[in-house]
Amino acid sequence: MKGGFPTRKAAEAALADYLSSGGRGEPASLDTRRLADYLAEWLTGMRLTLAVAAWTNYRSVLNLYVTPRIGQLRLTAITGPALTALYADLLDHGGQKGRSLSPTTVRLVHRVLTKALNDAVEARILAVNPAQRAKVPARHRVEMQTWNAAQAAAFLTATAEHRLYAAWVLALVCGLRRGELAGLRWADVDLDQRTIGVVSQRTTDADWNVITKAPKGTSRRTIDLGGAAVAALHRHRQQSLSERQHWGSAYTDNGLVFVQEDGCPYHPARLSDTFQRSTTQAGLPPIRLHDARHSCATLALAAGIHPKVVQQLLGHASWSTTMDLYTHRVERLQRDASARIEDALFAAGHPPG
Repeated sequence: MKGGFPTRKAAEAALADYLSSGGRGEPASLDTRRLADYLAEWLTGMRLTLAVAAWTNYRSVLNLYVTPRIGQLRLTAITGPALTALYADLLDHGGQKGRSLSPTTVRLVHRVLTKALNDAVEARILAVNPAQRAKVPARHRVEMQTWNAAQAAAFLTATAEHRLYAAWVLALVCGLRRGELAGLRWADVDLDQRTIGVVSQRTTDADWNVITKAPKGTSRRTIDLGGAAVAALHRHRQQSLSERQHWGSAYTDNGLVFVQEDGCPYHPARLSDTFQRSTTQAGLPPIRLHDARHSCATLALAAGIHPKVVQQLLGHASWSTTMDLYTHRVERLQRDASARIEDALFAAGHPPG
């Protein structure tokens, strides 16, 4: 054993403690600011570099989950164990009315804090980033629930007269996310060319406020529509025009496709609630609106559509994302491919051997 430490991890921990006590030959920081004050100043500076939607989300995360719990502590007194305790408390009681908070949200809190405290290290306020020594909840993937083709078809039949029928078609046939449905604009719908452009989405920040933002990367895409989707959107447009005439000057025109009868936009959560009520009324296994997107993907793969095409339809960042999410379907495609190759090779009835 060299250097007096049994493991490299123990040595790194000792080094971090040494640095945090001013071991670089420099005096330890005399900064007396509370964490809450530092985070407020940090957010002010981040407005210059972050998109509005991202900055709003950072602010909400910190104001909801960090400042009320540990904001009174001195910035230089924050430790890895203190952040671990924060994350544990959030997991147990961080949600609305003291309910548990999802591991995904707690991991988001950790990412934002890590960024803020990294900047404190760069500013030489802290010697090391305590977030790097905190224990973070493991990734938690919600098991997806999907419909088969018969169930999806039954739902669309049962909701054919629903005023949001076209939204359900786009979710199940084109795989649009909830925020993409809520943010879809008539200006991005071309029924003559049979396409829609996914260039805007309406989602929520950690305060549950609605924000509009552009999709990132490959999420911004153009989708070709089939005949059923075009017909549904044609009918939806006629319905919207009738509602506009009915409400007259009281109608709110915001250019969105899926709005309430008076033109006011839906809160994205209301789309989810409406979808789930419709599944119950249709007598089908309950799934989330986001699971309609998963159903679209699994139905496409089951129909033999290439995973690369499914990736482009859904707007995944890479083919590997699609493969990872729908591994069970891809494995079946591989088995089917082997069977088809055998059929082609041995169609004449001459098996090998």
